[in-house]
Amino acid sequence: EITFVLNDTKPANIACTVATKRKNENLGGAGKTIAAQGFGVKVSGPRGRQDVEIWKCETQLGGAPSCGMKKVPNQFAAGTEILFGASVEPMPEKPVSYSWTSSPAGCTIPSPFSRDIGMTCSSTGNYTVTLTAKSDGAVIGSASASVNVAISQDEIGKSKKARDAYEKLQKAKGLVAQGSLDEGIALANEVKGLDPKNAEAAALAGKWSGERQTVKDQISRLVAYLQQNKVAEAEKELSGAQKLHPKYPPVVDAEKKLKQAKESQGKHNKEIEEKLKRAKDQVAQGKLDEGIAVLDGILKTDPKHAEAQSLSARWKAEKEKVMSHLVTVQTLTSQNRPADAEKALQEARKLHPKYPPVLEAEKKLAAIRNKDAQVQKLLAEGYEMEKQKRYQDAVKKYQEAYALVPNAEIQKRIGGLQERIGKEQKIKQLVDEGYALEQKKNYQGAIDRYRQANAIEFNQKIEERIRGLEKQRAGQAELEKKGQQVQQLVNDGYKLEQQKNYAGALEKYRQAHAMEQSPKIAERIKVLEASIKQQQQAAGNAAQAKNLRAEGEQLQNQKQYAAAAAKYRESLKYQPDPVLEQHIAKLEAAAKQQQQTVSRPQQSPSSAPMNMTGTWRVNCGERDSNTVRVIQNGNTFQAFVEDDKYTGTINGNTYTGQWRDSKAGVTVDIRGTIVSANEMRQTHTVSTRSGQPIKMSCVLRRM
Repeated sequence: EITFVLNDTKPANIACTVATKRKNENLGGAGKTIAAQGFGVKVSGPRGRQDVEIWKCETQLGGAPSCGMKKVPNQFAAGTEILFGASVEPMPEKPVSYSWTSSPAGCTIPSPFSRDIGMTCSSTGNYTVTLTAKSDGAVIGSASASVNVAISQDEIGKSKKARDAYEKLQKAKGLVAQGSLDEGIALANEVKGLDPKNAEAAALAGKWSGERQTVKDQISRLVAYLQQNKVAEAEKELSGAQKLHPKYPPVVDAEKKLKQAKESQGKHNKEIEEKLKRAKDQVAQGKLDEGIAVLDGILKTDPKHAEAQSLSARWKAEKEKVMSHLVTVQTLTSQNRPADAEKALQEARKLHPKYPPVLEAEKKLAAIRNKDAQVQKLLAEGYEMEKQKRYQDAVKKYQEAYALVPNAEIQKRIGGLQERIGKEQKIKQLVDEGYALEQKKNYQGAIDRYRQANAIEFNQKIEERIRGLEKQRAGQAELEKKGQQVQQLVNDGYKLEQQKNYAGALEKYRQAHAMEQSPKIAERIKVLEASIKQQQQAAGNAAQAKNLRAEGEQLQNQKQYAAAAAKYRESLKYQPDPVLEQHIAKLEAAAKQQQQTVSRPQQSPSSAPMNMTGTWRVNCGERDSNTVRVIQNGNTFQAFVEDDKYTGTINGNTYTGQWRDSKAGVTVDIRGTIVSANEMRQTHTVSTRSGQPIKMSCVLRRM
């Protein structure tokens, strides 16, 4: 029994011959035609190892395009693995080997002897794969399959780029939505590089770049507005930026700045509101100046604050009106028109009743009203007193009223009453004087006073008193005549006494005393007798002193200063004279100097006279000093003493003259010496009625 394997399905003749082993004898034979059953070899595929995806954008009707990697069924792409499989039916008992080939060239089969293979084609086209199956070295069958590679590697690459571009653009959109605008613009520009045909990327890159610039401009203006404290304008700029890219960091930062500015402005506005409220409260309390000052402070920080501007302008205008009304009030008040002043003040009150100047004006006007009330009260009281003839009291009331409100009518009333009071006082004075004279028995004097009083204002009682006194006066006529004679003698004696005519005065007093024994006259007689005695003694001393002084003057004129000083000093024993003592001291000094000088030019008596012109102070011992004005003309001069004038002549340094004293009524002989340019000494000899001259020494010093 034998086995054999048919190589194919063709009929095969099988013949068998039998022979012996040793002799190889043909024992006969037999044969048969047989056909092998065939194997069914099949190729499964093609199929892709993975789905092929390409980038597609599909647009729905009326909608936006939908782009993405789309699967392409039953299509194969170059560069992708295409799978094939082999199957044999029935399966031979012995192992089967496989062999795969492809045509045309351009595809590679990494494992061509595997049952299942993967084939990759480098380019598009129609390709055929052929499978040959063998078993036990014999081909048991073959099969083939075709595949169309329609999608190129370039298309696959472009799809990948499109996908990458899409994904980056989507990421860019996400970044922009999250506020990363700069990064989104960078990715969009990158997408443009990956896919130049990507219109959306180009559009978004341009759009976002423009919006970024717009946002930057808006933020720049926002910052400028914030610097100008224009929060509302800045907020508008931020609103525009937020509509474009609310999460963009510069926008977020700008929002923070605006928030801070708004908070600051809110704080500022709150402060301003508080200041406005304070200003309004101050003005309501009358503090108008303080309120205006607060508004000025607000406008300094916020010049365009509408309410502050409005209030400031209004209050300042009102203040000006108030002050104008107050000036009117003051003018009307000074014109004593309180009612009109009250009307003007009312206009000021309507504007700012609590403003201090208004209150001050109210006080002053109220004081004036009070003064008016006081004045009316004082006038009424004065009128009542006037009716009661209490004129002094009435005048006091009227004067008090006038002191409060000076008024011509009041002044006129006071003047009339004072005139009335003056008359009454004068009448009272005359009546009092008349009464005093009446008490002294001077009836005529009393009658004269009473008549003077009645001449001012007739009074029946005074008239009756006059008549009574006239009756009493008739009995005293003789007594009055005698009294008048006595008084005349006393008066004459007094006048003579004043003229230093003590003898004449004594005679008058003795005659008066003989007519009326009066202790006063007797006492005066004693005093005068003692004075005359002293006068006579003094006259003797004065005569002796005069003689000595005359001798001294003569010696002095002869320049015998030592001898002259001795004579002068001797005269002092009879009549002390402090001025002469000073003159003696000068003469003694001159005498001493004269002795020390060997030769000294002597002034001749006929030499030119010294100049007396000028004003001189005259001092005559205990008498009050006076002044004399001298005008010299050659050897003559004129001297002016108060209202008197006298003339004289000059001889060398001596001069003489005569002066009529108009006040004393006496004649004074003058003899003098010019001691120096600034000093003169002279002797006054006064003639008296008694014939006894009175002499006195005087010193004149130039003023």
